[in-house]
Amino acid sequence: MAVNKVIYGGNTLVDLTGDTVTAADLADGVKATGADGNPVIGLMQKVTIDAELSTTSTNPVQNKVIKVALDGKLGKNDTAVNASKVNNLTVETAVPKNAKFTDTVYMHPSTHPASMITGLASVATSGNYNDLANKPGDATKSSAGLMSAADKSKLDGISSDGAYIVAALLEQNGYVKFSNGLILQWGIITCTTGREGEFIFPISFTTKCLSFAASASIPANLCTITTAKFTAHDMNYGIPYKEDVFGLFIGI
Repeated sequence: MAVNKVIYGGNTLVDLTGDTVTAADLADGVKATGADGNPVIGLMQKVTIDAELSTTSTNPVQNKVIKVALDGKLGKNDTAVNASKVNNLTVETAVPKNAKFTDTVYMHPSTHPASMITGLASVATSGNYNDLANKPGDATKSSAGLMSAADKSKLDGISSDGAYIVAALLEQNGYVKFSNGLILQWGIITCTTGREGEFIFPISFTTKCLSFAASASIPANLCTITTAKFTAHDMNYGIPYKEDVFGLFIGI
């Protein structure tokens, strides 16, 4: 016999008469006791709750998963951040509303004519150099600038294989170095001991000294020449006095 109420010593210990549980309220297989004291076995089917979003699952999704997904979406009244690319093409300038894009061509809408743009300098629409403000002047020896017509004429007159000076030291002992590698040096050959004289080149020859000339008789067979120094072993060649002489040297 089913019991739905227990009274002992005048005290109610169990009272199920007010219970409203039914089999439809309980998950499938879950047991309870009804208001009449009889067992109630749940019939409601269990539902699987997904913990992540899916394009194929038919199960409901946890609220926190949906919340995270919605937080990543743009609100109805929010303003989107400008995209750096459209159709994988880089956007480098402001694009008006209703602009249309193809793979390679920007289609400007007819409702946004160029006349709507104001405040631009004349050169922005003409493309004419003469409309450019603060145009640079011709270059000088001390300031950068544009090449003048006269300088262009001089440049055109230079042979494509003509050598030009790339470095120089215009002193008593000096040199001039040319773009084709030729080096011209000059200076005082100083007497050292006895009849010997020496001249340290202001700049070392890259390969060798090709020739020299001096204001005194110095035979080639009585001197030693390296890329860095000239040494004369008989400065005055038969003349019995000591004297510095001038030398001119050509090399590469």
